[in-house]
Amino acid sequence: MTIRGGTNVGLVERAAGEIESMQRRPGSHGHRRGVRVAAARGFTLVEMLVSVALVSLVLVMFAEIFQIASNSMTVQRGIAANDRRVRMVVNTIRDDLSKRTFRVLIPYDRSELTYGIDTFWGERLGYFYVSENTLESDADDVLQFTVRSYVKRRNDRDEPYIGRAVCLPADPSVPAWSASTNYSAGDRVVPTAAAASRKFCPVFVCVQGGTSGATEPAWGSGSVVVDGPGPVLWRPLATLPDMDDGIVGNDTAESAYAEVSYFLRHGNLYRRVLLLRDPPDGQVQPLDQTTGLEYFDPGNTAAWSAYTANRNFWADFDFSAHGAAGGAYNTVGVKFHGPGSLLNVPAQKLAKWRAGTAYSVGDVVVPLSNTAGTAGLLYRCVVAGVSGGTEPSWPTSAGGSVADGTAAWQAQAMAAAHAGTVSEAPLGIPSYRFGHDRNTGLPKEFLELPGGGFAFIGRFTHEETSHPFFKYPQSASTDGAVLINDGNPMQPGLAGTNPLTLGNDGVVDRYRGGPRRAEDLLLTDVLSFDVKLFDPGLGQFADVGHNAGVAGMLHQSRNRSPQYGPLPGSNNRVFDTWHPAIPYLAGWPGSLVQAPFRPQQYASSPGVPGVPLAGRWQPNTIRPGGYSAGDVVFPTHPNGDLLYYVALNSGVQGGTEPSWPTKPGQTVVDGGVVWQARSNLVPIPAIQITIRFLDESSGQIRQTTIVQSLTD
Repeated sequence: MTIRGGTNVGLVERAAGEIESMQRRPGSHGHRRGVRVAAARGFTLVEMLVSVALVSLVLVMFAEIFQIASNSMTVQRGIAANDRRVRMVVNTIRDDLSKRTFRVLIPYDRSELTYGIDTFWGERLGYFYVSENTLESDADDVLQFTVRSYVKRRNDRDEPYIGRAVCLPADPSVPAWSASTNYSAGDRVVPTAAAASRKFCPVFVCVQGGTSGATEPAWGSGSVVVDGPGPVLWRPLATLPDMDDGIVGNDTAESAYAEVSYFLRHGNLYRRVLLLRDPPDGQVQPLDQTTGLEYFDPGNTAAWSAYTANRNFWADFDFSAHGAAGGAYNTVGVKFHGPGSLLNVPAQKLAKWRAGTAYSVGDVVVPLSNTAGTAGLLYRCVVAGVSGGTEPSWPTSAGGSVADGTAAWQAQAMAAAHAGTVSEAPLGIPSYRFGHDRNTGLPKEFLELPGGGFAFIGRFTHEETSHPFFKYPQSASTDGAVLINDGNPMQPGLAGTNPLTLGNDGVVDRYRGGPRRAEDLLLTDVLSFDVKLFDPGLGQFADVGHNAGVAGMLHQSRNRSPQYGPLPGSNNRVFDTWHPAIPYLAGWPGSLVQAPFRPQQYASSPGVPGVPLAGRWQPNTIRPGGYSAGDVVFPTHPNGDLLYYVALNSGVQGGTEPSWPTKPGQTVVDGGVVWQARSNLVPIPAIQITIRFLDESSGQIRQTTIVQSLTD
């Protein structure tokens, strides 16, 4: 046998023989006698410990991985939650700004009413207010303005503003409605649900008799409720605030109009909303269903006394309202504000037209009769003279004009919701606003402390105004018979009796624990709330009353009324759109009839730092050299500096003053000079709001900035 590769044949054969011999031995068939089998070997202690350690290490690693993943998910959820909160805040602020009623941010001037210039009254409703307070601090800014929900220039949302409105009690002897009952005109009932709860809100009076239906009708706030097949017709005896949302007895009201305030206190950003009452029947002041008098009229003795003794107005109603000046609560009572309070036109300027009456340019009237097509229009005198003996045929579209005797009128549009109303309490006057003193109009943003110094509060919160001691505006603020802050929480300065103090938790001590705590809370853990307006002179956003090197239009040196503001002295920094006829009030310097800041291109008189002085027109008898192209003048009579007039060519003017155009771009020939009217007012074009807050999930400080145009 030959094996390739040189294998030793003998060795192979011998090995094969040994194997065969072993197979033939006795007892070798499955019984390997004498053959030693090695025992199975286990782990040593060291090996076991090492194995356990390795397994434990692997488990720890897996646990760490899962923990990291879980923490990451938790952090992401926290960030997402904070992002949702911030988005909610940003969207809320943007929506409010887009719904502002004061669209063109040109503050009013006292002389606007005496000159026939179109000053965008329909675009300057309500007010817009920014208080900077301390320049070094971004935690004491206040933003407050009026809004109208159906403004859709930036978005299509028109949801009304919602607030609380409790049912006002009525005569408890009025029975509940019952089915299949004969009713006569004049009968009164209350819904069965109201009777069961003893709210009696509201009372319905029968206006058409008959037999009621087998099932109770749907009581609403509409003009007529149909009951049964007869039918019986019911209408509300009075439209009460609780009915303004169209649902009876839910202690809730709604309105398209509101005052909105933003302020930061003790790390909490608040948004306070007070509705302007807009009931279906136009009756802004709620009526007592028993007497027919205003419910909050002190002359309605029983209702007034019962309410003031037991209730607190801003605990029950989220409505903008004012009380009496001088603390005469039992003379005036409480007056709700309605859409008419947005009109910055004094009542005397909205008088009805009269025959044979001398009118001046700028006077405003509404038709004597409800002439078809004149809704939403007012009429401004454009030619002075005496009205005719019969009412003219009023134009039915804005811009139309009509002669009236020796006078002439031009139609001007205003918001349809305000047609025919008279502003008894215009919110353009600060003393009617929330957070302002009724006597002086000064804002209440600080507490002057008995030991010296000031504590910032911004505005009173829901918790504080709902406290039983607050009571304002329907009566003096008291603890039993003891006055708090001289009875007026809005009074600026240090009170002589029980002045207010601020607790370490940021709540006014005497009003801590009101039942409506945190209802106005918008965002927590806020470090700063900084409001800046775009300064056209600087070309950038700046604090109101800034001290930047370049004297912009909002520079503190241009503040015409530095006394107006929450702090004593003459260093307040407030932008306020004002009102054209703010009355002189006790304690106010005469200069306070001017808006603090009113950006303009030229000034007609010295005293406005950084503003070029144009001066007034002069005849050729005084200025024989005439005018050069580019010269700027103002009329000799005040026009609020609304328009200035620039010479388009060089020449000698006439001897008598021309009839100046009243709209920008129009021209007039004056001897050898042609003048063109140009707007002198510079609206504030934009606002910037920066909010810094602590992100709880990450422990880091985050910031969000809102930039919103104010020119749309």
